[in-house]
Amino acid sequence: MDFHKHVHSYNGKTSFFGDHDHVFMGVTSAPIEYQDSHVHDLWGITTYDAGHMHGYKKETGPAIQLPGGNHTHRFEASTNRVDRHRHLMDGKVNPAEMEKLPE
Repeated sequence: MDFHKHVHSYNGKTSFFGDHDHVFMGVTSAPIEYQDSHVHDLWGITTYDAGHMHGYKKETGPAIQLPGGNHTHRFEASTNRVDRHRHLMDGKVNPAEMEKLPE
């Protein structure tokens, strides 16, 4: 499958642990071919809350087509362990257009 390079922005809040959660946001990698679709890498660091932050790295699921030619991807991830705990992250990346390259 040929497609233009594109990225997706994403943001959200982690699961709550103890007395806190964290915010995460970022931009995915360029597309990575996967079967008859593609995926993206997401990685970054959460906000600094309750005296610490967490890192994360995960691959999205394949493209989910949306009306009008846009698409999104689901992700589920766990942060790294800091202060004897992790947080869960899940959601969808913000939609992007997927255009095929001319043959």
